[in-house]
Amino acid sequence: HPILLLGISSILAVWGIMRHQDQMDGFMLPGPLAPLAILGATIIALSGATFFYTTANDAAIETITNMSLYAHIGFGLVFMLYIIANFAVFLKENRPVIQVLFKPKTMQFFTFRFAGTIAMLAFILYGAWIRPLYDTRGARDAAMGDYYVLTGDLQMAEGYYKKSDSYAFHNHHANFVLANIERLKQNPTKERLYYLNAAERRPTLQAYMNALNTLDQSPIYLYGYLKEIESAFPKSGVVNNALGLIYRKLNQPDSALYFFSQAEADGLTESTGRLNSLATAVTNNLALQADSISAQVENGAFGELANLYALANKQGVILKRKVEFLPDTALNVFTANYLANALLNQTDSVDTAFVSHAFKMATRPSNVAYREEVLPAVAHAAYKNGLINRAFQAMQMATVGSENRGKYNNTMALWALDQSAPGMALNYLQYAINQEYADARLTQAIAFSEVGRRGEAVVLFDSLRNQKDLAVVAESMMRILVAKPEFVQDLNDLEKYAYCRYRLTYEDSTEFQKTIRMIEDPNWRARAVLDRSKKLFAWDEVRASIELYNSFDGVGMSDSKLFEEIREHELLLQAVIGNVEFIKSKKASGWRAPVARQAVGVYYDALIAGATSDSVSYRNKLNWIAANNSFFDIAVVAAARATKPTTDKLARYSMLATAVQNNPHSARLLKAYVTEARRLEFDDFAQSGLQALAQSLPKPLYQKFVSSLQ
Repeated sequence: HPILLLGISSILAVWGIMRHQDQMDGFMLPGPLAPLAILGATIIALSGATFFYTTANDAAIETITNMSLYAHIGFGLVFMLYIIANFAVFLKENRPVIQVLFKPKTMQFFTFRFAGTIAMLAFILYGAWIRPLYDTRGARDAAMGDYYVLTGDLQMAEGYYKKSDSYAFHNHHANFVLANIERLKQNPTKERLYYLNAAERRPTLQAYMNALNTLDQSPIYLYGYLKEIESAFPKSGVVNNALGLIYRKLNQPDSALYFFSQAEADGLTESTGRLNSLATAVTNNLALQADSISAQVENGAFGELANLYALANKQGVILKRKVEFLPDTALNVFTANYLANALLNQTDSVDTAFVSHAFKMATRPSNVAYREEVLPAVAHAAYKNGLINRAFQAMQMATVGSENRGKYNNTMALWALDQSAPGMALNYLQYAINQEYADARLTQAIAFSEVGRRGEAVVLFDSLRNQKDLAVVAESMMRILVAKPEFVQDLNDLEKYAYCRYRLTYEDSTEFQKTIRMIEDPNWRARAVLDRSKKLFAWDEVRASIELYNSFDGVGMSDSKLFEEIREHELLLQAVIGNVEFIKSKKASGWRAPVARQAVGVYYDALIAGATSDSVSYRNKLNWIAANNSFFDIAVVAAARATKPTTDKLARYSMLATAVQNNPHSARLLKAYVTEARRLEFDDFAQSGLQALAQSLPKPLYQKFVSSLQ
């Protein structure tokens, strides 16, 4: 390498001058000046050469390379003559030359240097001497162009690059930058011309592949162009990767996978080839096993990991690998898709710390461009892991500025229905309807039915009868919502159950008992009793809920899932009345709260801690529930009551106010909020809470609560 040769020659020159300059008569630089002069020249030469190499100034590099070769060949040949002329006798007699002290007479050292210079110049003159001069001038102009690019003066830079091209004809550096300037001007014809000029003198893949982007993007046309490049660079991973993309556009996934595998064999494009192989498998449903490929994907290769998780999600496979936290705070297209796909793949088992990490990354102001990519996945993972408040928060943030606002609002409405908060669901559904999200109409019809707004529900179900897949459901719901009590006996068991759920109010307890006796299927009869018991519990009528639950005696059922729901409801009722021993026995027998309802398990653990006088653990567990699930209102109210107002008199109120904001239709939360607001003499807030409570409670229960306040 020219730089290596320059370094070695400089070291030898300094060493040789220091050893022999005393033997040279009339040497022009006596003493230490000679080695210092060589050292200075070396520093200048190395600095210049380093600058040109680091800026990829190919005209200068070619000149440096040629001059280095001419100098070493010229001086090397003359030095061989110098050795033969002065040492031939000693060599012939096999004497140890290194021990001979002599003064050359046949050929002086100056003669060697002078003859070497002549030989070097001869090579230069013979090899088109004007070319190095013009290349040097072109290299200087290209360097000036680089300077003006850095200062932002593209017009001056363009002028210097064109001068560089005129002197150092078609040098790669100047033409490559000129092509980039034309790209900024959106002039693909000139851009392509400059790229091809750059590749004419020094062919590079970068120039050819950039020129490819300026062509007609027809796969057939690009294929022919790429095959020509492949002949020049037969084992290039870049070309093989591009050919794979062409075959994917031509809908030939098997051929695409072959070229992507060839790209994987090139260290430069190994990751890109695997990434595109996985993408092709996802989009074309190819039989690549995500589990087996997982072992080949290294940690930190987030682009490959994003597509690997996408493939696993498409195949319904849960990957058995630990999710990775991102090392950097800035998201890009790879890391954003990695977070989203990994969360969707590991939704049921992901560490909540990873959910929080993804939420934190997505909500950084610098990552706003990738917010919608990550937040919906964060929301679904949080919901599945019982972090209900975080789920709603993430999904609400995802709706801001999104084209999928209707879909996201409908999802939150479904979550609200799942959390037995139909009033809250209607709020989200109004947004979804305004955003013309078609699927929201069915959800809204169900929510209207849940809150007892029968007229609006009937109108919506009537509009849904035209949809083939919903016609039967819509017809059935309309019969239920408009049926007169005397015709309930004509409904089937499922419809009688729905009649109990959607038609019978708090005051209709007698009619409820009459209706469930008409339900022949014990599963639907038990489901009706369970639903009404849960509704009474939500209205904070615990005694009535327990009494109704006890009517399960003698009801035989075959639905194991329903049986488990009944047992979980029984466990909650036992917890409310303080039967901690019952809870302990259930946990000892192996009962565990589902991950999606982990707040229930934490609540039972808190009660057990409270029974053992562990007040710190009791409060910490209840506070965790209050922070993560405002819909589990009985635990939130317990957390507020456990908060000591002596240290912060607003602490209890703040906790309840936050919970009411997250779950504004909970009767139990509103009761506690109104009571606390009245205690603090926040009369306006207490009055607004009462107004909200009037919409959430049956009228007799509301009057009962107001009377208790008075």
